[in-house]
Amino acid sequence: SKYRASGDSQKKFDVAFDPSALYIGYQCLLVSRDGAHSWTAASPDLTTLKGKPPVACGAEPPQTKPAAAPQPAIKAEGKSPLPPRPPSIADFSISTIKPGVIWTVSTNGQIYNTMDHGKVWTNVTNLPDVPPHTNFSTIEAGDSVDTAYVAGRIDGGRFEKVPASEDS
Repeated sequence: SKYRASGDSQKKFDVAFDPSALYIGYQCLLVSRDGAHSWTAASPDLTTLKGKPPVACGAEPPQTKPAAAPQPAIKAEGKSPLPPRPPSIADFSISTIKPGVIWTVSTNGQIYNTMDHGKVWTNVTNLPDVPPHTNFSTIEAGDSVDTAYVAGRIDGGRFEKVPASEDS
């Protein structure tokens, strides 16, 4: 499949400004305005690392050289190791303050936003004090269009709430 998700894909309606718009998150956002009969890309790949060129929704990301030390595979009890899952959107939030503002957080820690209904997406990942191995799982648009809040687990432990903004 050209779309990837880390489990059950997030699905949300734009209840405040465009109630017929249903969004679903894979590695990119898709939107339907006809009751899920057809879908169009609302974003590029929002798991692309900050500073890397954008990848079209559904396209294969460019191949990178393998790291010096490969990531250990997850081993299920009594089974062969599972390869790591490719990154996908963990959560997204549609602003109720201003039309066209959407925030996303991916399983590889990338935070993106759009202020113009998806015409331009900006990687605003800039959380310098976040410990390594933080798994972000939730993002919520704030009371200001330039602020969102993310929460995640650190190495499978406690949840931390961290403000994410364009000024971070």
